[in-house]
Parts: sequence; C-alpha cells; structure tokens
Amino acid sequence: MYLKILKKTLRYSLVFIGLLIAGLFLWLNFGVYTFTNSAERNAIITEIENAPVLPKRFLKIYTKLNREEMDRNVYAWFLNWANGHNYSQPHIDASAEWTMIYRMGQMENIAAMAFFLSKNVSKEECVQFQSARIDFSHNCIGVEQAARYYYKKPLSSLNDDELIGIIAMYKNPSLFNPIGNKRRFKDRVQTFKEKFKKTD
Repeated sequence: MYLKILKKTLRYSLVFIGLLIAGLFLWLNFGVYTFTNSAERNAIITEIENAPVLPKRFLKIYTKLNREEMDRNVYAWFLNWANGHNYSQPHIDASAEWTMIYRMGQMENIAAMAFFLSKNVSKEECVQFQSARIDFSHNCIGVEQAARYYYKKPLSSLNDDELIGIIAMYKNPSLFNPIGNKRRFKDRVQTFKEKFKKTD
C-alpha cells in the first residue's frame, strides 16, 4: 500500500515538475508578448539597432575584457541566475534598462524580454545601445561624452590604454572614476591592462 502511494506521489511530482519546466520555457520564449505590444517591441529593436556605432577597436577591447559575458547566451545566463549567480550579459543589460523604465523591472519580464532580444539583435548591438546611455558622472552620458570629458578626445581617437580606462569605468562609473576615485580607478585600469595583455 505504501509503495502504491509512493509511486503515485512520485508520478504526480514528475508531472508537476514537467509542467513547471514547460511553463517556464513558454514564458521565456513567448512571455514578452503578454506584457508588450507590437509597437513597443518594434520600438526597442529599432532603438537598439540605431544606437551610435562604436569604433571597432573599442568593441574588440570590450569583448576581450568581458569575454565571459560576451560568450554567454541568455540560456546560460538564466541557468546561472537560477543558481544564485548574477552575471552580466548584453541582452540582459539592454532588457533590464527597458523593463525598468516601462515595466517596473520584474525579473520575469527582464528574462522574457532578453530572450526576445536575443532572437532579434546581436550582443554587439546591445553593447552599443548600453554604451550610449551610461551615466559616466560629471554630466557625461555615454562613452563618446566620457572620452571627450576625461581624455579631451573623441572616442575614435583614443589609444588602447585610454579605451581601457573608459571600459574600466563602464560597469560602475561613480566607483571607478579618475576624478572622484583616482586610486580605485588606477588600480582597476591596471587590472584590466594585465587582463588585456593575457588575452592578446
């Protein structure tokens, strides 16, 4: 009798887990259609595609210094997030910004939007989109303004070390700032330079 109850419980548990996984898969792949309309989806794709084009050298250095996030797809990000690891990924970063503004930033919406973006825009396009919007402090919005403010040159004229400096600020400009936190900025730039040399 106990064996029958155990088998029945196990069967129901497996069915429940299967339905849960199927529901999760459907939400991640199609959930975006439940909280956005066609105009909103087209608008974010257009906005990302029309972001200012970054110099190839910037993208090359950024990719080398952030190899893990650039290699990671949204499925890998989701599995890591589900296991308690909060890693970055370009589609997630672009999705988070949009959903924070328009949809209160619920994690399930961020994930669903990121899966949608991964099918429509590249990681590089997402980096370009983000790069134009980051607040680098001192009224500098985006990498182009940051280059002109901190290095007195356009982004396309920066050398490798200067590009590394901009990328060093990228994730947290207020914490790693050559004016507000010189020591911290210098240490981070040095770490990035060593990392960059290893990847060459």
